[in-house]
This record gives sequence, structure tokens and C-alpha cells, in this order.
Amino acid sequence: MNKLGRVVLTATAVLSAFAAAAGGCSPSADEAGASKPIDGSGGSGTGSGGAGGGGGSGCQPVAGYDPAAKGLPSCCDKGAAHCVASADVPAAIADGLAACASTGNASGLCVPDTMITKGSDFAAQKCTSFDGKDGACFSLCIEKIANDPNVGLLAQGACGSGEVCVPCINPLTSQSTGACELPTICAGGAGGAGGGAGTGGAGGSAPTCPHEGPAVVDPATFGACAPACGGAHCVPKALVPDDQEGQLATCLTPKGGAGFCTPDPAIESGGNFIPKTCASIAKAEGRCLSKCLPLVADKKDLLPRDVCDKEELCVPCTDPTTGKLTGACTQSCDPGPTKPPVVLECPYEGPALVDPKKFPACSPSCGGAHCVPEALVPDAQEGLLANCPGGFCLPDNLTAGAGFAVPATCASVAGAEGRCVSTCLPSIAGQASVLPQSTCAANERCAPCFNPTAENPKLPTGACDTACDKPTKAPTLLTCPWDGPPVIDPSKLPACSPACGGAHCVPFYAVPEAQQASLAICPGGYCLPDAVIKSAGNLIPKSCAPLPGFPDAEGRCLSSCLKSVADKAADLVKDACEAGELCVPCFDPVTGASTGACSSSACDAPAKPAFVFEKCCPYLGQGQATCLPTSKVPVAQQAGLQKATCQVDFLCVPDEYIPVTGVPIATCTTPGGGACVSKCVPNLPAYLGSGDCPDKNHICVPCQFAPATPGCP
Repeated sequence: MNKLGRVVLTATAVLSAFAAAAGGCSPSADEAGASKPIDGSGGSGTGSGGAGGGGGSGCQPVAGYDPAAKGLPSCCDKGAAHCVASADVPAAIADGLAACASTGNASGLCVPDTMITKGSDFAAQKCTSFDGKDGACFSLCIEKIANDPNVGLLAQGACGSGEVCVPCINPLTSQSTGACELPTICAGGAGGAGGGAGTGGAGGSAPTCPHEGPAVVDPATFGACAPACGGAHCVPKALVPDDQEGQLATCLTPKGGAGFCTPDPAIESGGNFIPKTCASIAKAEGRCLSKCLPLVADKKDLLPRDVCDKEELCVPCTDPTTGKLTGACTQSCDPGPTKPPVVLECPYEGPALVDPKKFPACSPSCGGAHCVPEALVPDAQEGLLANCPGGFCLPDNLTAGAGFAVPATCASVAGAEGRCVSTCLPSIAGQASVLPQSTCAANERCAPCFNPTAENPKLPTGACDTACDKPTKAPTLLTCPWDGPPVIDPSKLPACSPACGGAHCVPFYAVPEAQQASLAICPGGYCLPDAVIKSAGNLIPKSCAPLPGFPDAEGRCLSSCLKSVADKAADLVKDACEAGELCVPCFDPVTGASTGACSSSACDAPAKPAFVFEKCCPYLGQGQATCLPTSKVPVAQQAGLQKATCQVDFLCVPDEYIPVTGVPIATCTTPGGGACVSKCVPNLPAYLGSGDCPDKNHICVPCQFAPATPGCP
């Protein structure tokens, strides 16, 4: 909260040299103090004032007359005044009068009729001015009065039409205005002036602070603030001290002039006031200040009202969040705070410092958060928050704690230490489906202090670094295999679609890119086995026997929800695996190539050498066929194969007929085209030769005689 400076309306005297404007012969230094004040009282003040004196020796009376009878032209639209030839106007009053054209277009001065008709007998009528104090009536036809920027403060009171009541003493400075100390109008020498503004004398006493009693200035004297602001009025720029203009909102006066929107208490007291004491943020001592002040208006959603008037808010004397004085309790004659400052400690666990419900709901809606105006959100935090109309969607606990609240501790992924963080934060919303709720509220998720699944699990996530918070436990490092708390609870994820038992749909962003090709797609992610989800892939699948009768063959129980397993389901056995699993060999029994089943996680590896089926049908010292279990050979093809050297229940299958070997089926040149068939296949016609087949262990079979031969079109 920035310092709220003192806002005081300081009005200057309407006539700073009133004797020159409406008086007669000003006394010289030798003659001063000889004449009586215009109201007939003595000037017995002390200090800068003194005893009044009599008239000077050269002062000759001036006779009054009827200006209309003499045919003098009128010269003022604010009251009764006529244009008197300049030569006929006493020099002492000429300075305050407007020039005009007298009879015969001679140069003249515009003189109020009250002065013309009375002459030396003129005496200003008494009136009651500010705060019930004495004043004197003067015509607005006196140019110096009419043009004074402060004339708008003066009321007509008991004065005549076209006149205003000028105070004898400026109520804001306690200095004489000169209005009640006028010398006598005369044609000769100087008439004496009355007593000046002495301490405790005619000059009056210093104003009390705080001011009590009738308003020094009625705020209604001024127009309403525009733009509108209750409890304040638009004071013309000329009446506002330059050093205070920056603390006030600009406005337009009723006549369109520049002004400043000033709180009514400052106007009514002439700046001599003490704002009401109240309880502000964190119950800190504060003062009731107008919401019309820009620096209060900017914080209107943060400051409580407490006992203040409806157009005010309670500003703390000391900002509880920084420990610095705000200036709210040094207004005018305020003696300052009466209580020690409240300085917030972190973590803050007391009542809400700011009521989040003062702000509108987030849009789009988000439970447990409200839309805080952009001006109240630190720039460094804006990138972490979701936008809402006019501001940012801030979780209520952060708003209520003014940044001093520490989130609740919880158990996050893999049981790692974490903090309850609102799902209204985009970074948490994007991971809400994989972060546990733990002990957090419904609209929160437990974000880890350190992410165990990150490339660098010792790097802080920032979840435990808000305010004065910091992690209390070391980072959780996943062991291989992982047998601790689930990294992600599969039951919190949606089921795979199409359905697949023992697996759930993991969001795209949570599945490593290298694994995605082997997984089935489900709405919004990939279908992953529950065991993999729980351990983040840090597991050793159960061992099994993939080939009955061959104990040297090693395998792993893998979920049939895996795309790579489902595609080969017809060739796999269940063995000792759980429901929804099949036994996948570590190595392809035909080629000896790794299937990846025994290296699907970083902590698994084959325990046995690669097992491969026996080769058969040798040619030039190398088998050109493989012994496959009869059960793996289609029934329609079994009759065309021989057992050869294979054991019982196995058939010798040429490698080119086994896709995984990658051996191509060769063609040969013969009328109508032909296919090269291995001599491993029994009962081939003896008359057929090898033709141009790649080796002599194959014969060229014309496709026109055996169109079903593999390799024929």
C-alpha cells in the first residue's frame, strides 16, 4: 500500500490587500495606527496587530452623490455600479476597480454605488462569514474581488444584492484579510488603518485542530465531482495546493473548469480534521479515508469498511504486509497511531486479510477462486494464473492470506511430500487427472515439492516454495522395481475405451513418447496397464514359460491391453499369468531377436540366453527351414510340410513361409511365370528343375499348373 498523503483544502483570503481594493488613503509608516477600524472598534490586538489611530492631516472628506442623477453610465452586471471619471476617483481605491468609459467616452473606473453615494461616510455593512465569525459586505463590482479565484467560497449572507460577505479573518490561516481594517475614503492625505491581525486581538486566534463547530466552507459551495464520487466535491484548481494535486482525482467544475475531487471532511474543516479510527487489514489500526482518493480507490477491494461511513474505507496506519507507514494516520492534525503496528508473520493462519468474495467469480467459473483485478496481482505471478475479465483467477486461500498463507501439506505422487494447490491454476488443472487429491479439498490437488517422475527428480517444482514455505523432506527417488505408494492411482483415471481389464486411460501428456507406439489409443490418452501406471514403468513383470515343453524359453506376463501383445494374442499362451495377461517370450523363437518383453522397464532383463527353434532342411551346411510346433502352423498348410529332422509335433517350415524371418519368396522364369519352392516341401514333381531360382535347393514351379503356390500372382 503506497503512502496516502495528507489532503487538506487550503483557501487563501479573498482580498490579500483589501485596503488597496476598497479603501482610501493608506497610512504611511509615521501615520499608521491613527484611525479607527471601519466597524468602530478599537484594534487592541497584540503581536503583529496594534492600536488603531486617527485620520492623517492631509485627508479631505469626499462628498457622496447620486450617480444616476449625474448621468453616469452603468458599468457592472453583478450589482449596482457606475463609471466615474478616473480623475474623480481617489487614487487609493483605483487599483481594485475595473476600467470603463465614462460620460463623453472619458476614461473612468467602475465604482460600486454604495461608495459613490456615501463618499467619506462609506462603511462596509457587517455580516456573518465562515464559522460564525465577523465579516464585511463588499460589492462584486469591485474587480479585485470578482476576479479572485476564491470568491466562490464567499456567501451573500445578510449582504445586499451583488455583494458577498468577506471574512475579517481568514479561517484557514488566522491572518487578517483587510476587509475589516479599511482606511477612510478621502481626497487628501492618508486616513489611519485599524488594528492588524494581532494574537488574541482583532486579528483572531489560531484555528483549532481538529476543527469543531460549523463548517468553515460548505462543500455544497462547489459542484459534485465529475466523474461522480460520493462524499466529495469538485474544488477549483486554484484552491488546491500544488503539492496535494497529485493525491486527488481530477474533475470538472460546473463551469467546465479544472478542479480536484476533494473529500467533504477536508473542505468542511478547512483541512483541520482527524479521520475516524477504525480496524483495517489484519485488525491493524487505521483511519477512515474517502474512496474518492485515487490511492484508496485503487485498493478498494482490499480495504475493509469497518466503522467508516459508506463512502470511506479503513486504511491501515502501517501496511501489515511491509511494516511501512502508509501516511493514513498523519492526516492534518492526527497525532498518529495509538497502537503498535501489526506486522504479519509467515505463515499467516489468522482471519482472512482480504475477503475473496469481494471480487467477482472467475469466468470461466472455477470453484474456490475469484477474479482479482489486474492492478492487485504482482506482475511476476500473472503468468501462473488464468485470465478472467479484468484480472486473474486467484485461489481464495492466496487472496485471503495476502501471499502469507502456506498451503496444506499432503502426500503426492509416489507418496512424495506435496502441497494442496488449487485446480484453478492452469499448471495444476493440466495435471489434475494424475495428481492425487490426498487430504486436499475437492478443488485442490496435491502437487509434489519434487516430481519423482521428472528427468531431474531433485529439481523443485515450486509447489512448496510459496511465501515462507519450503520442503521438509528429501526428494523421493523411484527405485527399480518400485514397490512404494502408487505413482498414479489407476482407479482415479477413466477406463480404457474400448474396455480392457486391468488397464486405464492415461492422458497423452503423461505417457513418454517412446512408449506411445506400443499402446492402444483411448479418448484423451493411451490405454496403459495398471501395474505400469502405479510404478511409472519401474517394475519387473512376472516370469512365465511362453513355449510349453521348452523350459529354456523365458517370457514375461504382459497385459493383453498392450497393442503389441493384443496383435500376437493368437500365438501366445497364458501359462501362470494373471487374468488379462499373456506370456510373451523374451526372444522370438524363430529369429532369436529380442521382443522387448523382458526389457520393458529399466529394472528388467532376460535371465537366460535367447531360445530359438531348431533349424531343419540343411543346404550347404545351413538350415533353410525351421521346426515349428504343429499348433503354430495353419491346418490347411500342415499336409504340405514334412517332419524332417524335427521332433514330434513339429513340422519343418521353409523360412520364406515364416514372415518374421524376413526371407523373401523368390520367383523364376517360365511360361506364365513361376515360384521357387524349397525342396524342404515334400512330394514336388521330380521332372521340375531349379531353373533360375537362387539356389539348387529350390525348384521352379510354373504358376499356371499350381496357381496357389506362394509367390505366384
